[in-house]
Amino acid sequence: MNPFLPPSDPRLWAGAAGGRGDDRLRGDALVPSPGVDIWSVGCIMAEMLLGKPLFKGNDHLDQLKEIMKVTGTPAADFVVKLQSQDAKNYIRNLPTIPKKDLHTIFSKASTNAVCVLERMLLLDPEARVGAADALAMPFFGEFRDPEEETEALPYDHSMDNTDLPVDQWKPSRVEREVM
Repeated sequence: MNPFLPPSDPRLWAGAAGGRGDDRLRGDALVPSPGVDIWSVGCIMAEMLLGKPLFKGNDHLDQLKEIMKVTGTPAADFVVKLQSQDAKNYIRNLPTIPKKDLHTIFSKASTNAVCVLERMLLLDPEARVGAADALAMPFFGEFRDPEEETEALPYDHSMDNTDLPVDQWKPSRVEREVM
C-alpha cells in the first residue's frame, strides 16, 4: 500500500482496507484514528483464527474485491462519506455483492469471537466498535479486570511536527509526553 497516493486515486481506496484502517478510504490518508486501529486489530484477529490473511489480494483492486466478498458492497450512506469522487464513482459502478455470514467463514471459532469480528470489520469507521466497547464484549470477559483498566486519553498531536533542538528533548520532556 502506497500511503502517498492522492485521495482521488482509486488505488488508495482499494488498497487501504486490507490491514490498514479504511478511514484512509475516505481520503483521511495520513490521519490516524481509533477506527484505523480497530480495523487492523480485526484483521489480525481474523488471521489468527484462520491461520491466513482474511483479505489477501494480489494488488490493490484485487484486495478490494476480497474485502467486499466478506463485507459486501458498501452502503450508499458510507459511499457519500468518501471524499474522493473517483472512489465514489468506482464503488457505485461495482455489482452488488452480499455480505457474507462471518460464522460461515470462522466456523471453528466461538460465537463470541465472531461477534467481535462482526463489530470490528465494518467498512464505516463510525459504525465500528470502539476499543472500550470491544473489551466489554463477552469474548474478552475472562481476560480482563475492569477495575484495573483505564481508558486512554486522546492522543495529543501538538508535538508531532515540533522542531526543537536536541538538548530540549530531555528525558523529562519525553516523560511528560508519555506519562
